[in-house]
Amino acid sequence: MQPQDTSTPTDAGQHSFDYLLVLVSVIVGLALTHLLIGVAKIILDIDKIYVPHLMWATTVFILLMQFWWSFWEFKIINFTYTWYIIVLLSISCLSIMSNLLFMTGGNKFETHFENIHRPFFITLLIYLISAFFGVRKMRRIPFFHLSNAFRFGGMIMAIFGAIFYDYYFNILLASLALIQTIAFLTKFPRYDSHSDRP
Repeated sequence: MQPQDTSTPTDAGQHSFDYLLVLVSVIVGLALTHLLIGVAKIILDIDKIYVPHLMWATTVFILLMQFWWSFWEFKIINFTYTWYIIVLLSISCLSIMSNLLFMTGGNKFETHFENIHRPFFITLLIYLISAFFGVRKMRRIPFFHLSNAFRFGGMIMAIFGAIFYDYYFNILLASLALIQTIAFLTKFPRYDSHSDRP
């Protein structure tokens, strides 16, 4: 007599989530490692510091931590291949950004950031677009939702960052991005005291 499959769609979704959580955790861990090694390089060679570069590194660090923390929300989803692609694209973009920031080749951070600003901001734009579709599909939030205004603002900044390069413009752009990221996390916290996170 063949054993019956007693698993439910929720069980299947939980297994898919556990499977994907391992991959996400590995990618986040590698990206954070690269960022922290880069920060150590800054400490050892403080004269090479470039303020916009440091601010973007801080922003990417916050985004990585928030992505990993908020990924717990996905436990309620029955994962499909489309979901897999959206999640993998999002976290891969953050990982690429963290690597781009510190692949200096011995150059000063100002020179390095000028060299990588276009691929960096294009990658940021792709991340924000994938995050927009992922969150909208999961939460079914309306198109004209305040949280989307933050993402659209980030997309506009990414486009301008890829096109223009100027020290004071970079200071302004990096400051706005960091403030916007912190404001977004304050306005739309992923979990409250009633979360069932273990």
